[in-house]
Amino acid sequence: MVPFFGLVAGLVLISSPAYAYIDPGILGVLYQAAYALVFGAFVALVLRPWQYMKGIFAKLTGRSRDAGNELGTPDTAKGERDGR
Repeated sequence: MVPFFGLVAGLVLISSPAYAYIDPGILGVLYQAAYALVFGAFVALVLRPWQYMKGIFAKLTGRSRDAGNELGTPDTAKGERDGR
């Protein structure tokens, strides 16, 4: 752990000035990225668009919605599948 901090301290101390310009508009870009991340996660985790699309493709192909499910959900458990 100490060599890591020594490496970082050495790089900071021997680095030269960057002479870079950070545009004031960068804050707006960062806000947009944060909003996109938050709302994208909301849509993916709460609204679940893939379930909607899965239903549409199931209707088009004539398959049931859970035709490819191999996880053994309770409705396809062995006891219920055999009618017991």
